[in-house]
Amino acid sequence: MTFVSAQGDGTYDAASGKWDLSGEVIEKDATRTLRITVTVDASAAGSVVTNTATIEKQEQIGDKKPDNTSSVPLTAGYTIAGKLYNDADASFSASDSEAPYVGVTVALLKKDGTPVLDKDGNPVTAVTDAEGKYSFSGLPLGEYRGSVVDPDLRSSGGHQAHRGLHRPPQDHRRRDHR
Repeated sequence: MTFVSAQGDGTYDAASGKWDLSGEVIEKDATRTLRITVTVDASAAGSVVTNTATIEKQEQIGDKKPDNTSSVPLTAGYTIAGKLYNDADASFSASDSEAPYVGVTVALLKKDGTPVLDKDGNPVTAVTDAEGKYSFSGLPLGEYRGSVVDPDLRSSGGHQAHRGLHRPPQDHRRRDHR
């Protein structure tokens, strides 16, 4: 990651990662805010980046040292999103009158058609919501494709990434036998 800017209360030192509020008087129930902007490099895509804030020095009676750290994990990476709908008018774009496909499982596949696996070795899938939308986030840079999963393997062909099954599409080329 590359530091871009910091805006908010106090001062921030990007080299050390320290936010200094020592010049601030913070009344009870008051808050102070710091917004840090970074650029996530392509090499970090798909990895988890954790931002941790710790209060190092405190001058208030009753402060509890163990309660002075907070962490926020962020999965860096790219997002692929789409919408499944019945393109009744064959316009190749969704309109309000075209019904979305709800509750459909979509598998994420690599360029070669093999399933993308999560950290536990399971195929990555998403289920369409009430608007037919699905998304995959935190992906490393790469080429992907989505495949609608047929749980009964009764489709006309294709990958069943959630089971690791594959049935090649039928060959519809015309054959001339003489």
